Amino acid sequence: MALENIEAVFFDAVGTILHPSPSVAEAYWSAGKRHGSRLSLEEVRARIRMAFANQEARFACEGQQTNEEAEEIRWRGVVADCLPDTLNPEACFRELHEHFGNPANWKLSAGLEGVLTSLARSGLVLGVASNFDSRLRRVSAGFACLKQIQHWVISSEVGWRKPAQPFYRLLAERTGLSPGAILLVGDDVTNDLEAPVQAGLQGHLVRGPDCLVRLAERLVRGRRSPASVG
Repeated sequence: MALENIEAVFFDAVGTILHPSPSVAEAYWSAGKRHGSRLSLEEVRARIRMAFANQEARFACEGQQTNEEAEEIRWRGVVADCLPDTLNPEACFRELHEHFGNPANWKLSAGLEGVLTSLARSGLVLGVASNFDSRLRRVSAGFACLKQIQHWVISSEVGWRKPAQPFYRLLAERTGLSPGAILLVGDDVTNDLEAPVQAGLQGHLVRGPDCLVRLAERLVRGRRSPASVG
């Protein structure tokens, strides 16, 4: 990865810079209990994996096109598949939908504030490229350091989900940079590495809790290297 050529860094959101707290499974299980579900935490956790896989397959069949309505339908499907025995499915869905739009139920990756500050000071353009929906804006508003993010490319707003190629082309359009000058950082091999590379971007997978800190150090060093000066 030619880090000295990078001019913009886009981060995936969930699983990369933002993490649900409590976990998705715990949140679903707790909400399910309040609405009459008798499933165990382990049963809910297993159902979540299958429910997400089913929804990803559905979007793949539809060419990865999306909007706010499609995303709500997606989440309704996930909740219904995970918690089929609730007494009031609509109330349960609404509770969970609101839960994940509340910044109090999220935490930042370790060291993220320093990462963003150092990257911004080095002159890099910062962005988020996410398959979340518009709730991401409410969540991000709860964290002061995320105000340093200049570009938000959110699938439900732009009409495409990762790994659709038009999604990645939007990163270049928003920044006015060539694709090769853009680095996408995320936790999914297909969405955040293989597909962006196919689109001409660079990709980097998050591996371990201090990955973002180490990557930022490399990027800043690359900006200061002799090759990047002259």
